[in-house]
Amino acid sequence: MTKTRTLLLWLFLTVVFTLLFYRQFVGLNLLVYELIVLFILRQKFGYFFRPVYAKVLVFSLLATLSAVVLVNSILAIVVNLVFLLLLVAYLSQGQEANMFGAALAVARNGIMAPFSGIKAIGNEMYSNKTGKGLQLIYFLIVLIVGVLVLLLFALIYSSASPWFESFSGSFIQLISDWLELYDPEWIPLTVLGFLLGAYVLFSSQESWITQINESPENITFTNRQPGGAILNGVKLVLLLLNVLLAVVNWLDLKNVWLFFEWNGGFLKQFVHEGTFLLLFSVALASLVLLVIYSENSRSLQRNRSIKYLATAWIIQNAFLVLSVGMRNYWYMSYFALAYKRIAVVFVLILILVGLVLLYQKIHKARSVFWLIRQSSLAFFVVLALAALPDWDSLIARYNLKNYEHSFVHFDFLIDLPDRTLDDMDISRDELEKIDAAQKRLFFLEGEYMQGNEFYEQLQKRKEKFHRRQENKSILSWNLADHMAAQRLQADASK
Repeated sequence: MTKTRTLLLWLFLTVVFTLLFYRQFVGLNLLVYELIVLFILRQKFGYFFRPVYAKVLVFSLLATLSAVVLVNSILAIVVNLVFLLLLVAYLSQGQEANMFGAALAVARNGIMAPFSGIKAIGNEMYSNKTGKGLQLIYFLIVLIVGVLVLLLFALIYSSASPWFESFSGSFIQLISDWLELYDPEWIPLTVLGFLLGAYVLFSSQESWITQINESPENITFTNRQPGGAILNGVKLVLLLLNVLLAVVNWLDLKNVWLFFEWNGGFLKQFVHEGTFLLLFSVALASLVLLVIYSENSRSLQRNRSIKYLATAWIIQNAFLVLSVGMRNYWYMSYFALAYKRIAVVFVLILILVGLVLLYQKIHKARSVFWLIRQSSLAFFVVLALAALPDWDSLIARYNLKNYEHSFVHFDFLIDLPDRTLDDMDISRDELEKIDAAQKRLFFLEGEYMQGNEFYEQLQKRKEKFHRRQENKSILSWNLADHMAAQRLQADASK
């Protein structure tokens, strides 16, 4: 791809981004923009779907892009943009790159790419081989800058000379009226489109990231032999840690899995503090094992007793993670669904995957870089999967449906996105039943929003939603809001 063509594409991407997103919500416009970017990447990098990481990134990008159009959640939009940045960074690092290297390259290219683009413009402006298309663009840029300078001096002269002011008054007034019509919302959009276009077109390879990508996956054993005292000390420490964790797991098995009873409280210590501390202990346990297996010692790496004790500790930590999941299950059973409670599930999945990878590192003598690479791949795959469902609608339906045995937090529900309005559009009679059930279960009268207030606020939100839908452009269209509007209209016509 020639420099002239690259610079023209940069201008094109900037203009297209501004036009697609000016006074628009995110919807079909993101689909159009990213398909254009994918086409440009295909032209720039050639056939890039062969490497495994490229397939994962492209599939994740398209899957989350579909979720943006179909579900339109904030999570789907953010994750989709993350995968767009990762794909560009991965391709810029060459075929030997991986997820970890791509993640490192995102920040570097995000900062350096605009400067590379500006430098390319400067080189082209002073080149004798500049194409006619760019020459015209440069002429227009210089002309616009010249007109702005001309206006500046005209304003100065009109302020300093009353005769010049009367002479140029109508012209100055015309310019003033034009500036009042100008909408400054174009400026941040154009700047963002300018930066994104630079990132797509001018991201480049970085040598130190390539070196990290090429780090060996397997540990090379040395002839160093730790003394018997060190080996016995490591065995004793791992044995005591296993005994200590066995006690914790037995208590969790008894109190969380088999004989859990809710005492009517909020379960804050049971879940919030307990979950954080237990997950911290799992992370600390993983670090301890990495320290034990950091030495390239044949005796330490291949000692069966240490390997068995380390494996037992990994298995016990996996059970501890499942116990945290059980705590979260009880919390959701009595206090319904929320974003953080759903996020905990995915965090636990990632930790379990990390423990499996740690087991493989120990038994197959893998390097720390191998562990980081595989963990980063698992993280981004789970992130993509987490962005696909419509969690907001699931939360609204579940929380209102299970009011007889779990807490209905109306203050939280009323702030859910517009696409959940039809899921929460229930009658006053049903809300009165919910209020009665909540008073029997939780005795929370006066502390939280009641059903009647929830109904009134919901009607106001429905009116605003209908007005927004009527004024929406096709560029802001998404299936979730469209279907919600259709169902609300159908219910209103009954």
